[in-house]
Amino acid sequence: MNQAQIFSLSRPLARHCPELTVRGPGPEDRAECIAAWRRDVEREVAQDMGDLLSGTKLAAQRSDAEMMQGEEGFAKIGLVAANCLLRCGASDETVLLSFDIDTAIALTDRSFGGTGELSEEPVLGLPRSAALLVEQAARTIAKSVARVSAGGGAAGAVEGDVIVRSESASRLKPFTPATSCACFTLTLTTTDAVAWSATLAMPLEGRDSLLPGLGTLIPDTA
Repeated sequence: MNQAQIFSLSRPLARHCPELTVRGPGPEDRAECIAAWRRDVEREVAQDMGDLLSGTKLAAQRSDAEMMQGEEGFAKIGLVAANCLLRCGASDETVLLSFDIDTAIALTDRSFGGTGELSEEPVLGLPRSAALLVEQAARTIAKSVARVSAGGGAAGAVEGDVIVRSESASRLKPFTPATSCACFTLTLTTTDAVAWSATLAMPLEGRDSLLPGLGTLIPDTA
C-alpha cells in the first residue's frame, strides 16, 4: 500500500473524530439558556409556592448570580438559618436553599392564614412548625427547579427533593469553603406587597447541568 492510499483511508477517521467535529455552547448560547431557565424557574416557583401557601398569588424574582468562594457563601447565609440541601435533577445536581429564621416563621404564619409579615422582634430558634414548613417549601422549590431543568414534564416524572436539613449550612456540606460557587437571591412577593427572600447557592461547575440543552454538543461548522 503506497503513501497516497494510507492518507486516503485515514481521512474519514479524522473527519468523524468527535474531538474535531463538535464544540461546547458559546457565550450567546449560554446566556440564552440562563435567561430562559431563570424565567421558567420564576414562573414555576411562583405557582407552586402559591399553592403551598393556601393559594396565595405570588410573583417570583431571581437575582443575578454572585460568584464567590464557598466560605463567602457560608458567611452570607450566617451561622444559623433554615437550610436545606436540595436534589434538583436526575443526575443528583444539588442546590443549597436557605431561609433566615425570621422569614421561615413569617412563611409559616402565612401558611396558617396570617399576614406573613416579618417580625420586628428577634427570634433565637426555629420552631418545629416553621422547620416543617421550610422543608415543605424546599421540596416544592426543588421540584420546580428540577421540572424546569428537565425541560418540562409532569412533576412526578422529575427528581426534586430535600436530601437533608440543618440550621448550619456548612454542616450540610453542599461545597467546600474553597469551592467556586454561584449564589443568588430568590424573592417571593404577594399582591399585598409582603415579600420573603431565600438564598440559593451551588458549585459553579455544576450550574450548567441544571440548564436544559446546554450540555448538548453542537456540530462545529466553523
